[in-house]
Formats: sequence, structure tokens, C-alpha cells
Amino acid sequence: MVERAFDESLTKGSRGTSIASISDANQLLRRFEGRVTVTVATGTTCAFLGDERNLREFVVADEAAKALSRAGHVAHNLLFDDSLDPLTEGQLRIAVNKDPELIAHLAGYCGRPIDLVPDPWGCHGSFAAHFEEALLQRLTRIGCRPNLVSTARLYESGAYLAAVDTVLDRREEIEAFLARRFPDYTPQALYYPICPSCRRIVGTRVVRVGKDQVEIECARCDREISVPRRELRGKLSWKLDCAVRWAMFQVDAELFSKAYLEPKSGTYAVAQALCVEFFAGSQVVPILYGVVQIDGEVSGKLLDSLTPACIRSLFAHRWPNDLKLTRERVVLEASKARVYGDLSLIEFSKQIMPIWLLDPSPLTTEQLTLLGTARTFASHFLGELSGLELPCADTVQAIGSACRADLARVLEQALLLRSNCKDNYGAFDVPMKAVLERLGPNAKEVTDAFRTVTGIKKGPPTRRLLFTLPESYLRLLAFVLDLASSELRLESPSGLRKAA
Repeated sequence: MVERAFDESLTKGSRGTSIASISDANQLLRRFEGRVTVTVATGTTCAFLGDERNLREFVVADEAAKALSRAGHVAHNLLFDDSLDPLTEGQLRIAVNKDPELIAHLAGYCGRPIDLVPDPWGCHGSFAAHFEEALLQRLTRIGCRPNLVSTARLYESGAYLAAVDTVLDRREEIEAFLARRFPDYTPQALYYPICPSCRRIVGTRVVRVGKDQVEIECARCDREISVPRRELRGKLSWKLDCAVRWAMFQVDAELFSKAYLEPKSGTYAVAQALCVEFFAGSQVVPILYGVVQIDGEVSGKLLDSLTPACIRSLFAHRWPNDLKLTRERVVLEASKARVYGDLSLIEFSKQIMPIWLLDPSPLTTEQLTLLGTARTFASHFLGELSGLELPCADTVQAIGSACRADLARVLEQALLLRSNCKDNYGAFDVPMKAVLERLGPNAKEVTDAFRTVTGIKKGPPTRRLLFTLPESYLRLLAFVLDLASSELRLESPSGLRKAA
């Protein structure tokens, strides 16, 4: 009963009110309760890689599929690449990073399907294949592993053959159906043929359809061409294509932003009606996600500056709401997501990163990856690159002699305690606290001096640093303090003569 009521609301929505959509994981699970297999789909055109805005659609789809899997469903996550879409001049410029030589070399291919355009760098079979792999690599970095389906391969294999025949033979019926159900929507064409001569899909149209031949017209070639029906190449209009792929792959849910859910002429409403009416498809549930805006100072920096968990949290949180990615919003996310124990990315960048930078050789691959992310985040969003500093003569000698002596004794005690406590911080912390307390009113001056010399002015407590910093570093610092306390001047040759 619940499912029927939901379907009725969708049908009602397509006739002019509003379209019910999935807006959180709980709704998704209720909607498909009792189903064994659930297929979630997204779509894109791999004509260029672009910035991070389109990540949200893929992250939400992945989160939906994972939620279904955890609930016991067999969940499929499909990513359709509309690889027969034509390459535009704007897409070409973005794809090749405005490289004038590549633009000049490939400009003549604009108007062809991206699957029929050569790879600008010659490393893949086509323009589409190059950016399909680039997109999958990007998604893999953040834990998304959809099954990519190239529509060009589907058309090439004949998977769309029956659907294309239906559209060509029943085109008047389909147009009448659309005019009746969606009077605000008039498609430019139902099918876009590829010219067999110039191989373009822009500027072509079907003129006449016969039993064995199809007459097409190409504006670029400026002539009509008769093509044997079984040799005809091309693609259905996008809304028809959605309808066919939904029926073909038995898609249960697809991601849409609000603009595509407009009930009078939006993609979802039109495609859903066509799917049921002409291709024996069933109801597809729309999963609503909000659009993403991104500030220029943030664009292109997220993937290198945030951990995968941070990025997923950023895009998946309250996914129906629009998201504005500013520097402040990214820093807020970095302050919440835990990346190392209980530490957020910001806390890790200030507390642990400086220590790891001193000697990264013992770190695991995972730790090195986190270290690199934290360094990039600190550089891009904190305006600083924290790092442990080697003792500097001028800095050490600027400390008063009494403070230098106290700090040297603190280091001596810390090294002794560490040799006895090994890796037990609890056993180290209590006696180390007592050592600092015995300094009385001088304790703050000593700890401030310690932070000045090490360069870690912010970060973990002093006792934690004394336990965490490499023992070799603490010994070096103790040696420099002892040297500075002698008559030997560290900073100049004249100091050496005086000591002699």
C-alpha cells in the first residue's frame, strides 16, 4: 500500500503538481523494503573532467547504494556516460586546459560524438574513453566505485536497436503523446543521426523513414543521404534515451537536481512517462540532490586538501539542500571530520603533522597519504605550512640563561622518563607533569621557550610533545642549549675567538 501511494504521488506529480522524491537514506530504505535487488543510476557526459561540483551526484549515489547494501539488498550503482553527445567548442577548451595547439588540432572534430573524437593525448581509444578513465580515477580516490556504462558501446552492440525502431516507426504517436501529456515540452528531435560522411551528429536530422532505408539530412555536407536502416548510426534524444536505459537496465532510482524534476517538462517526468508508455518500463524513483556552487579560491583544491571521508561528508550531508563551497565551509568541515584518532584534520595539521614532517621515514603508506593531505590543506586553507624547526642559534641565545638551564633539565628528565616508560604515555605524563610543576612560576616561561625553539607555537600540550617528538631531536636540542650556556658564542667567528 505504501509503495502504491508513493507511485500514485509520482504519477500525479508528472501532471502538474510536485514530484515526490527521496531526500534521505531512511526514505530510500522504506521505499525499497522487501526488494532483493535495487539499481541506482547517475548520468554524465565525459567530455572533460571539470571541477568538484559534480562530485555530489556520484557521492550521494554511492551513499545510497551502500545504505541499501548494509540493509541487505543487492545494490547496483550504474554511471551512464552519454558518450554519443557531441563535443562543443567550450568543452574542448576546458578539456585541454585551453592549450592553443590542441584546440587548433581538434577544433574540426567539434560536432562529432565524443566517442568519435580522438584522444587529445593519444593514450586512449577516444576522447570519451580518456575522460571516462579520469572520472573513475577521481571517484576511486573518494571511495566511489560505480559501474560505468558507455552508451556508445550500447548503441554499437545493438542494445538500442529495438528502441530506435520503436521511435522511428511510432514517431508520430510519440509526438502526439508528448503534446497531450506535456504541452509545455516540444522536443527538437526524437532521434539524432550521425552523418556517415562527416561523422557529425550536430546539424543532422531524419527526413523520411522507410522499411529498409532512412533518409537523413546533414547541414554540414549540405545534402540528403539515404542510409540502410541497419547501418543507421545515431542516438535518441536525452529524455527518450533515459526512458530506454531505465527499461533496459531495470533502474529503480536515479539522481536528479531540482531543475530536472520540474513536472511539466522536466527530464524525470517526461522520461518516466515515455518509459512506461512505450518501453514497458516500471516506476523509477528520483533521488533529489542539491546543486553545488564553488568559490574560485576553493575550486580545484578539494581533492588534494581533504581526506576522502571529509569530502564524502561534505557532499552527502543533507544532500537535498544546495551547497555553497567557500573557504569557510571547507575549514568548518575540516574541523569536524575525524582523520586520526579523535583529531580533526585541522587538529592533526597543527599537532601531529609537524612531528611527522621531521622524520617521515617510519610512516606507513596510509600515514604518508594523510600527511600529504594535511600539508596541502594547511597551505591552501590555513595559509601556513607548520613544521618542526631545527634549533636556531639566535633563537636559543635569545632565551635567558636561567630559562635555558631549566629547559635543559626538563629535556633531560623527559628523555629519562621516556627510556623507562617506553610507549606508555600515561606512565610518562604524571611524573612529567610533576617535573614542570616544580618549576613554579617559571614553568610558563620554560614551556614558551620550548615552543619558540621547536617552532610549534600551537598544537598539542607540551607534555605530549615531549613524549612524541623523536628522542634524537630532544637530544640535539639539549646539546644546543648546553652549548649556548657555555662561553662559546654560536653565531659568529668572534665568539669562537673569545672562547679560545
